[in-house]
Amino acid sequence: GALLPPLQPTLAMADPQLLAALDLMRRMPPSRCETSLEELVDLVPHLTDDLLNTIDQPLQTAKDAQGNAYLLCDYNRDGDSYRSPWTNEYDPPLSDGVLPSPKLRAMETLANDIFEGYREMYYEGGISSVYFWDLDESSFAACVLVKKDAEEKKKLEAGNWDAIHVVEVRPLGPKRAAYKLTTTIMLRIKTGHAVGVHEGEMNLSGSLTRQKEEELAVGDVASHVANMGRMVEEMESRMRRHAGLPTSPNLSSSLPRRWRTGCATRCSRSTLARRRASSTASTSRAVPRPTRRRICSLRRSWRRWASGMRTEEASSRRLSPPRSERCEVVRGGARASG
Repeated sequence: GALLPPLQPTLAMADPQLLAALDLMRRMPPSRCETSLEELVDLVPHLTDDLLNTIDQPLQTAKDAQGNAYLLCDYNRDGDSYRSPWTNEYDPPLSDGVLPSPKLRAMETLANDIFEGYREMYYEGGISSVYFWDLDESSFAACVLVKKDAEEKKKLEAGNWDAIHVVEVRPLGPKRAAYKLTTTIMLRIKTGHAVGVHEGEMNLSGSLTRQKEEELAVGDVASHVANMGRMVEEMESRMRRHAGLPTSPNLSSSLPRRWRTGCATRCSRSTLARRRASSTASTSRAVPRPTRRRICSLRRSWRRWASGMRTEEASSRRLSPPRSERCEVVRGGARASG
């Protein structure tokens, strides 16, 4: 089948108009991201594909012919149709739509089942979708989407969490592969606000993007899903800590059963032991950022102070008279000053 274009254009070689459009989008309120993008597309229609591939938008939901809910993004779009990860069909129907190869489709089906359990454990609801596509003959990419809408409670009128994880996978040999993960999280909260007799509302929204690259061992097809799953979970946990949100204290126990026990990923006991050790280490590192900075500063100050004391002590040993003579000098000086 046809191959999709690269994930993002190289900004160093991009069109100056594209760079200006991206710079303008960074200065627009995140709450009107969709409106701003539509206006940019009207101004520079020849950059439509580049803008849609580069700018992350709040996720939209839809239902396929069987009633399964799925998320819409640019990676499952072909023209005006969107492909469902559950039925592998486009809506509206498209006869020549781009479909993943049978090998990628098998990984896509497995990833949707596993990330559905991941979503239930971490988000306790919401919608998740995973899409795979070919980059070239040996490389492929995947997109993991998670959307959770907050329930209206008291003064909370609306709120949603959109997580977009894009993973590029390039083989390095028969048993290793390079993974490049780009994660964007968009958060929006709308609450009622009242001061005395005056009523109003507060609309808070923003986005955070992080990137990570790793080289991991690869066994069978399911090992790709396991590697991407661990990277996504670790990245989300790190970004939650950065935003001051609670995270799972035990990484291994939070994984879905098929993910944790390894019946789908062939994880060995040593891998689980290393994962538990890393989760214990990550728990010990879960110190607020100012505290860690203060500890590092104190350690540096202590090292400088200790090295200075050693230098002064060494110089005093070389230049000062013996201890008995020093005592006589001190006594004599004290008697003279008295």
